[in-house]
Amino acid sequence: MLNKVKSSKKEIAQFAILSIALTLPLNIKLGNFAIISSFVLSLFFINRNDLTTKYNYATYFPFIFLLIVVISSLFSKNISAGFSRLDRHLLPLLLTVICIVFKDFSLRKVFQVFTIFLTGYTSVLIGKLLWGLLNGIELNHLVFHQFTALFGQHPVYYGLLILISLFFLLSKLKINFIASIKDWKWILQITILLLGLLLCASKAVFVIFIIVLFCGLIIFVKNIKILVTAILILGLLTFFVSKVDFFNKRLTEGIALKHNIIHFTPTNDFLAKKQFNLQEKLKLSDLELRVLFAKIAVYHMQRDEVLLFGYGVGDAQNYFDYYLYSYNLGPNWYQGFNLHNQYLHIFYNYGVFVLSFFLLFLASLLYGAYQHRNFLQFVIIISFCFVFLFEVVLIRNKGIVLFYFFNLLFLINNVQVENRYFRNQRNSQ
Repeated sequence: MLNKVKSSKKEIAQFAILSIALTLPLNIKLGNFAIISSFVLSLFFINRNDLTTKYNYATYFPFIFLLIVVISSLFSKNISAGFSRLDRHLLPLLLTVICIVFKDFSLRKVFQVFTIFLTGYTSVLIGKLLWGLLNGIELNHLVFHQFTALFGQHPVYYGLLILISLFFLLSKLKINFIASIKDWKWILQITILLLGLLLCASKAVFVIFIIVLFCGLIIFVKNIKILVTAILILGLLTFFVSKVDFFNKRLTEGIALKHNIIHFTPTNDFLAKKQFNLQEKLKLSDLELRVLFAKIAVYHMQRDEVLLFGYGVGDAQNYFDYYLYSYNLGPNWYQGFNLHNQYLHIFYNYGVFVLSFFLLFLASLLYGAYQHRNFLQFVIIISFCFVFLFEVVLIRNKGIVLFYFFNLLFLINNVQVENRYFRNQRNSQ
């Protein structure tokens, strides 16, 4: 019986990887169940070759980062707070083992099935929104967090999932442009996912989608007529979206940067500290809040002389809350908020050395994508790097799983492609 199961390893591998992919947009409990079940299943198939195959060092980054978190927790004053965050950093380790053991998956099949299911999930969310409109609920009460609430998802993470599927669908244009634009199923998927992306209302995700799409058109579309037509269509869609009041406000109001925020200067002198009043706090835009957080964090890191190793994962939030209080930004306002910047978050928690290590990791991913001429992998990494400027993705369960899962798929697949290439060379001689 066991031998029969092992002979079906390829089919089981595809099932295990797909079970994780298809639960990514859903409730955390379902996603964790899929990961843990797949990990347990992988233990029955693990062998020596899985442990001896050489992968890009980026594949093992989750193991190194977990060690960093453990060390940082041990050196924190609040050790228990540091260790309480370890569970979420264990998930990438499980994902790494799963992808290495079940490496014989079809990457294209994973993306095809994932995109079909995500289109279905998004259709359900759009249906729920339309039902709400029919019952007299205003649009601004049905989008962003409310749009993805049915699945218990953060709109930024769901927007990233849609972004990945859209790039996968658009990559087909490079393979066969005419066949793609004549395929009604392709057009339907694109339409539903684009609408879902808008309703997620994440500025960072929407902006990077437009930027990458525009760059992709310039680089890959050689026919001038098609290029001009595509850019005009993209421009018209953007124009019409901007005419919807909610989207116009959502995409423009949050980027305001007032004079007093630009010239805000943190200080340790309590007599000179700026005290934000109620009206000032009510008028803070998304961008202004991020600028304030960055200025406060970096200034106090310098003054406290923790630039090298940060405040420690167990203490960082307490320090940040304390400094927010000192500017009257804390109680009942931004207490417990993260820094809303992934790079700054790592710097604040772990210091410049770990930040440099993280940047090297991202550079390695980008270089690998370029080396293998994998456009889809490249734009997905670029999209994450851009979103990292405005959100701390790698602090929540879904964000961590989303980021590492797709990167692992590409990293493992690249090695498999290389091994097949060299094996074919050897056999042909």
